Amino acid sequence: MQVYRFITSVLLISAPLTSAWPGDSGKLQPPLDAPVHDRMVVGPDLPSALAKVASDFKIPMVIEWIVEPKEKPIQTSLATGKVYDLISAVVKSQPGYAVEVTSGVVHVFNQRFVHDPQNFLNLKLINFERERAPAFLVDIDLRALARETAFPPAPSPPPSGLPGGPGGIGGSRLVSTDEPDITLKLRNVTFREALEILAREADDGIWVVSFVRTSEHPATGFLGTRSWWGGTDSEEPGWDSFRWGHDIPPLKSSKSNILR
Repeated sequence: MQVYRFITSVLLISAPLTSAWPGDSGKLQPPLDAPVHDRMVVGPDLPSALAKVASDFKIPMVIEWIVEPKEKPIQTSLATGKVYDLISAVVKSQPGYAVEVTSGVVHVFNQRFVHDPQNFLNLKLINFERERAPAFLVDIDLRALARETAFPPAPSPPPSGLPGGPGGIGGSRLVSTDEPDITLKLRNVTFREALEILAREADDGIWVVSFVRTSEHPATGFLGTRSWWGGTDSEEPGWDSFRWGHDIPPLKSSKSNILR
């Protein structure tokens, strides 16, 4: 029987200042350097195909892609090479996409959009810290911070006679006991870098940011995102995460596009 523990998650806008991770040496590390032979990868879209490789070889991965009206199924094969070559072959099958590796985390992205001001992942977070917290809850808190950074909330009026203070978001979730506990200490990094760090520390899944090609949001200019599970477009930043061993289903068509 699976046991659950009840954990309360609180996102504080003010957090102690700490550092992020260092860069890579450029040399492939396991499992990306493992040999593969006569391997075929198929999937209804880019994230679904890459998730199969990530799950098979236990590779933390962050994918940012632009959802097309009609996705072409992927079928890529590699006669011989390394795991990294297999990933590269899948990515190169999609025009305009590239792959990088940072501290063991594979990052797949659209080359034209990665530095675009409409991409909320380029926003900077000032500081974010969690100590030995379930990765699932850290992910929720980081997503909430991305939304607050893109759409700063209006300060709530202070009680009579008292100055205003920093805001916050609170919530409660049921979390499985097999959820890994992680520690994140981030300072002055982009949300893209934060997701890569989260993927590295959680070391058990894939993070997917699905951008939709619609008119820019009138207030912020950011492209919206699509929820994988609901197929609903949102004007707010968002992403989906999938643990290794769980196939990603085809992305649903938008049920309601709230973007203008």
